[in-house]
Amino acid sequence: MMNKGNISCSVVGGGISGLVAGSLLQKYGFDVVVLDKGRGIGGRMATRRINNPSFGEGVFDYGIQYITATSEELQTWLQSWRNSGLIDAWDCDVRTPEDSGNQRYFGTKDIRSIAKYISAELNCYTSKKIINLNWGGNDWTISAEDGTSYNSDVLIMTPPLPQSLQLLTDSNIQLPGNLFNTLNKVSYRMCMAVLVLVSEPVEIKKSGGLSVDDDQLLWIACNHQKGISPDCHAITLHANPKFSELNYDRDKREKAAQELIDAAKSYIDELNVIDYQVHVWRYSTPKNPFNAPFFSSQSLSNPTVEIGPLYIAGDSFLAKNSGTSSFENAFLSGLEVANDIKQRF
Repeated sequence: MMNKGNISCSVVGGGISGLVAGSLLQKYGFDVVVLDKGRGIGGRMATRRINNPSFGEGVFDYGIQYITATSEELQTWLQSWRNSGLIDAWDCDVRTPEDSGNQRYFGTKDIRSIAKYISAELNCYTSKKIINLNWGGNDWTISAEDGTSYNSDVLIMTPPLPQSLQLLTDSNIQLPGNLFNTLNKVSYRMCMAVLVLVSEPVEIKKSGGLSVDDDQLLWIACNHQKGISPDCHAITLHANPKFSELNYDRDKREKAAQELIDAAKSYIDELNVIDYQVHVWRYSTPKNPFNAPFFSSQSLSNPTVEIGPLYIAGDSFLAKNSGTSSFENAFLSGLEVANDIKQRF
């Protein structure tokens, strides 16, 4: 067994799985680096700002809208975040059936502030698109598109599962055929988000969060009512998966955004649009998670080729049961990976 202080871990992906795994491993004494291809940390804990000279700055949570917890582990973290003023209860509509009966929590500043809080003590590097992985026999070399590379004893991959599998394939890293085929069957729903800046106050129920079930829309939120956009009225629209898939191509997105804005007018009396932006979450939530909290090369009894310590985690893994939200699955997956590495090394 190696000395924990000498073991390094590279985490590819700075969503909730990667941040939880990284922060726990650092706490356990490992050397950790987190690499994310985005400009900001957090994955779907995503917040964007739109500035308008005449109306000010609109702040939008445009990925995850709130957090729920059924597990004791996540409830403990949520209580700590609430005690720190990072989150608070939000009496909004239930966005997905899995959240029914569970208290919803929102980031009091914005949803991305949670990711920033977790990553505050971590070595995180953004705008790092990883293009190659190589196990050299003693350690991993992780190469980024910008020419930088990182070496570590343990590799943890937390992007959406199709992206992780594609990177492994491109890097000529082979998983056993049956296992690869099973992992490759995991599929995701899409979600088109439209961030709409409006000139006049709007009222979306009492809380600012409305679940919608029609041919186009899934969710409407007023970030001003929510409390994160104090100076400007900022509306987040989420399309349902079918509409999102039909309009995924870039040449369709502008027309689709206008259709979603028009559809929202059925639920909001006044919607005076002054600006908007579109974002499509290609991998929003998994339809059929893999029935385990994570994958580890350490569990392979007879690997066809030598693979170093490799972990794959994220919301595409089922950590508890089918009633757990994708955010909680991702959280628990990262937690289980960190604990497994701690025990093994």
